[in-house]
Amino acid sequence: IEDIQMSANAAVGPALEVVEQLLRDKASAGAVIDAYCSILDGLADFLFASPDATSRALFISRRVKPAKSTIMRSDISKGPGSRMHDCCGRVITHISDGAVPEDASRMMAVTINGQLLTFHFARDHLKYLLGYDEITPERLAALKAIAREQTTLILKACSKPSARDEGVRA
Repeated sequence: IEDIQMSANAAVGPALEVVEQLLRDKASAGAVIDAYCSILDGLADFLFASPDATSRALFISRRVKPAKSTIMRSDISKGPGSRMHDCCGRVITHISDGAVPEDASRMMAVTINGQLLTFHFARDHLKYLLGYDEITPERLAALKAIAREQTTLILKACSKPSARDEGVRA
């Protein structure tokens, strides 16, 4: 589990640092949205591009997910997923200028980030759903582009009117 957490931190940590700095600097919605998408790019690389990604997904689904009910909340909050989730929720609050309440921001972050996790945890169903059973580099690039486009559209819809008028990048 520690190895997986270190790998996750290496994959998304640099993008998280950029987003956290942009939030501290009260950066434009466009810059923050682009940085959020970079977090998702790192998450996608972590989930699908490493040689051990499939075995890691199997390990998590068989060992970690069932054990989460017995793990204390404070232990879970120490992991990289919690930092990423908190940061992504703060992005939504930031770009909406507080119009999206914190609880709704956190739920939105779960749904946005979940677009990648669906592929990660439904690996056995990819053949049935999409006609293939692996994420090749080409498919990963397509998945990242789709996740980036969908995320940008959702976040632009949350942004305050002045940010939408400034031409937030799609």
